[in-house]
Amino acid sequence: MFDTLKIEVLGYFIIRDIGLVFKSLVSFPTYRKRAFNPDKNFILLHGHAPKLTIYENLYKGNWVVNKFEIECSLRKLLNNTSYFGNDESDVDEIIKKLIKALAAYGIDCTPADIEKGNVLIIAYPFNFYLPPEFAKPQEFILPLIYLDVGKRMGNVIEKLWLQVLPGHGIKFYNKFRGISFYDKGVELANTSMPTKLDKEIVALIKTKQLQECFEIENTLQNRKAVKQGIAIFYDKDEKKERHIREVLRNNIAMRYLKNVFQRLSDPANVKALETKVYPLEEYHLQMTKAGISFNDAMLFFAHSVHVQQVGSLRIMQIADSYSKYGRQYRQYYDKKIEAIASKIKGLKLADFFDYCKKQLDTPKILKPQDVFPLK
Repeated sequence: MFDTLKIEVLGYFIIRDIGLVFKSLVSFPTYRKRAFNPDKNFILLHGHAPKLTIYENLYKGNWVVNKFEIECSLRKLLNNTSYFGNDESDVDEIIKKLIKALAAYGIDCTPADIEKGNVLIIAYPFNFYLPPEFAKPQEFILPLIYLDVGKRMGNVIEKLWLQVLPGHGIKFYNKFRGISFYDKGVELANTSMPTKLDKEIVALIKTKQLQECFEIENTLQNRKAVKQGIAIFYDKDEKKERHIREVLRNNIAMRYLKNVFQRLSDPANVKALETKVYPLEEYHLQMTKAGISFNDAMLFFAHSVHVQQVGSLRIMQIADSYSKYGRQYRQYYDKKIEAIASKIKGLKLADFFDYCKKQLDTPKILKPQDVFPLK
């Protein structure tokens, strides 16, 4: 699927004054840069709309646009919500929607103008619709904070920083690429500018009339990242500008998605993936049902937190650096932990990701007509 798109369109365009209030970013006698960002009221009234930045020169007494940039969520542009998806069969409709949105802003352009535009940002998301046993995706997302998603490429380690997104997800990122994980229902409930359909979907998820949804999103975050990331699939030319039909391809989105699962299954994460995940309010109940003693319950809890926070590889390094807590001692407690875990009913991160990976074998893009046939 495709989401955030930022594209630069070059050419000469006249922008009609239709009463929109533009924010002035740069202003000189013969050159200016202005921006229009739809606010919450605009989106509630008209639905999702792109952010627009225009670059103008004064020519014979008229301001002429010689370049403009648009940035928007392609899923919201098509469906008015990001709960549903899209694929490369929607590219023509995406271009039509962009032209229609620009006309509403006072800029008339053609499909050819959009298709020749240079892509500056592109996001490849994928929504996994979950069965009842995985009905709290947030509980599986939080432990991901402690996983190692760095990737060694030859002799170079691609370092990723972590950002916790309040209320709904986490993001690993560097200046070129972002990898985000979302509880889609919670994200829609917490977005600052929801559409009317966003609000309706949140209500349906809460009443279990729609499935919970876990999302992974890969973002090529700037022009250089787009050039390098897309060159892999075409001519290996990392300096060439890339265009909308080149980047909106299913095979590219799937390649990045599978790469995320490879990162998550890194050997350093094996122990963490095998750790059982519980909503905090259910932890005591599970221990009591299993008839586990207080000391064993605390041991299992401490081990789970320890593995999630520092990773199994680091636990081995710490333990092996002390003769008193060497390999033999650690193996004794590993066996004790395994005996406790075998008594407890629960799901592992590995179970969660295995379910998601199965959806990749026969990917299905959920569209509005699948849920709302009359809308």
